[in-house]
Parts: sequence; structure tokens; C-alpha cells
Amino acid sequence: MQIYDKNRPYINRQTLIDIKQLSLSATIDTTKKMVENIYKGKFLCPMLCRGRKKNAEQFSPYLLTSDDVEYVLPIFTNELEINRCKEDFDEYTVYLCDFADILGIYTALAKSLPISIVIDPYGTNFILTKEMIDIIREIGLRTKI
Repeated sequence: MQIYDKNRPYINRQTLIDIKQLSLSATIDTTKKMVENIYKGKFLCPMLCRGRKKNAEQFSPYLLTSDDVEYVLPIFTNELEINRCKEDFDEYTVYLCDFADILGIYTALAKSLPISIVIDPYGTNFILTKEMIDIIREIGLRTKI
């Protein structure tokens, strides 16, 4: 996990392509490919760091709330997507995170909150349910990326 450097723009093209492909043809193969690529990908995530250690418990991510009173951890594929709501979290620092880091933060939050993850909440708005997150975690354990 590192602080996002705006001078080196980042885009997670593969996740954008996979989400588009899944919307056109939702097959087992396209879904499997997408979750594997999500685990391998990097995402932008606005967070506050509460200490010098860089473990999941030290980070307070920016959270959204959904209509059913669930908390949502927003992650972004590129700077354009994050800029759609940047004014909502001006005091937060944007980090470039591996999905493994995001899983650690999600797991720490899920101990006390009903929570899900959403990719590009103001764009594609692709929600990762608990079941999908569990599958992605299993892929990560199997592949040890």
C-alpha cells in the first residue's frame, strides 16, 4: 500500500474491461476471470492513517452508506472515477492498494460493521457482495499472489 502519486496516473483497465465483459456475457468463465483479475489488481482507496504501522487496523477508509443501512467501502479504478466524489473526502489521503490490502481492511471493518465493497460507486457501481469477496479471498489463498 502506498500513497497515490497524482504525477503518475493509474488506471486499472483490466477491471473496467472485465466489468464491461461481464455485463455483456455473464458466464462462469467471465466471472472467474473477473474475480481473479480483481485480486491481482490495484485500486485507489481514500483513507486516514492513524499510526506509523501500515497494517489494516491503522487505516480508516472513507465509507459510504447504502439505503439498507449497510456500509460500503468504495474503491476506484482510476483518478477520473475518484475525482467524481473527491470533495466528499478532502481530508483523506488516496492510497494505491493491492486487493489483498483492501481485503485486510474489509475484514477488520466486517468484525463490527455490515459492509460490502463497491468498485467505482459513481461510475460502473459494481458491488462486491460478501459471497464474491469470499470467492476472491479463496482465489488469493490458492494462488498466493
